[in-house]
Amino acid sequence: MRVSDYSEKYNEITKVMIENFTKENEGKNLVFSSVSIITLLGMADDSVAGKAREEIMEFIGGGISFDDVMTVLKGMQKTFTESGAVVSSNAVCVKKEIRETITESYESRLKEIFEGELFSSENIVEDVNEWARVKTKGMIDKVADESLKSMVACLINAVSFEAEWAEQYEEGKIFEDEFTNADGTKSEVQMMCSNEDRYVENAMFTGFVKPYKDRDYSFMAILPKGESVSFSEKNVKEIDFAKMLRESVREMVNVKMPEFK
Repeated sequence: MRVSDYSEKYNEITKVMIENFTKENEGKNLVFSSVSIITLLGMADDSVAGKAREEIMEFIGGGISFDDVMTVLKGMQKTFTESGAVVSSNAVCVKKEIRETITESYESRLKEIFEGELFSSENIVEDVNEWARVKTKGMIDKVADESLKSMVACLINAVSFEAEWAEQYEEGKIFEDEFTNADGTKSEVQMMCSNEDRYVENAMFTGFVKPYKDRDYSFMAILPKGESVSFSEKNVKEIDFAKMLRESVREMVNVKMPEFK
């Protein structure tokens, strides 16, 4: 099974996550990585059997077989490793006292499928955060907090992306302007201005696509139609991100986008 064959299921899972996360985090900025969550569930699925495996597979695979999903996850990891821009790192961290209980076969599959590593720790919080710092070149410095202290094992994925825009924002293209927040209030922010040439639109959203330097990756931004309408108020189940990108058209778009980290 090819990675591209999994795109429909990937989009379906992403929509479920958006729907649930936006409800739980209403009024807040939200950043999450579908690929991280799917990868972690795959790592968990590969460590269990029976009903536990079936339940995880129902979510990340649906009608796709366990072996096919593992093939896809392995393919995704290989693509990231070769890209240079995207780094997806995986690991299992266990307390030292249970290190010997982890089978060699699981450690081997962790490396083979996910290019992951197994390491033991006497201080999971500290060591997991240090692992994330190293793997993301300091871009992510904290993924674990004190709630992890009592854990005997944890699965970790850290994704980072580092690339330059194909066309940089030059001086004079960034200035202070007014931005309308989801709740209708106004904020003064630094706006990045540009002319883009790929436009996306469907019944619910309008947006644009901006390529990165090597053009292997693109940034797609979509905005709900209608004034002061939040993303969570739209029917996110109807969004098909892949279709929106495929159906983008060559058309000049004047963009003002808030500067962000």
